[in-house]
Amino acid sequence: MSAQSLPLLTLTVTASAVLTRFRAVTAAGAHAAADIFGVTKTDAAVGNLVQVDVAGTTTMESGAAIPAGTKYVVPDAQGRAIPGGAAAANAVLGKLLPGQSASGAGELIEVFLTPTI
Repeated sequence: MSAQSLPLLTLTVTASAVLTRFRAVTAAGAHAAADIFGVTKTDAAVGNLVQVDVAGTTTMESGAAIPAGTKYVVPDAQGRAIPGGAAAANAVLGKLLPGQSASGAGELIEVFLTPTI
């Protein structure tokens, strides 16, 4: 629904696998469902540097339908945003911004990154 973003901090990681833009990535440079560092801004081949939004709002690709009003999103194994529940508190990637939703996988949404420690 949205391709806008307002990143407050963007850092760089080296891709250890082929990376797809707008997906969650680890500091080791791979898409994953845990230990998330941020969200890729561009595609990257193995060994390339890629910019990663780590604070502020970012554009993410959805991995499933995400209803409006969903509070938290978590990454799936491919780094795409999916609805998160209380049980996934340690994997929370961010909060869905008001007015954002996705009717299925492959849509763009804006997420407020809420890194966990």
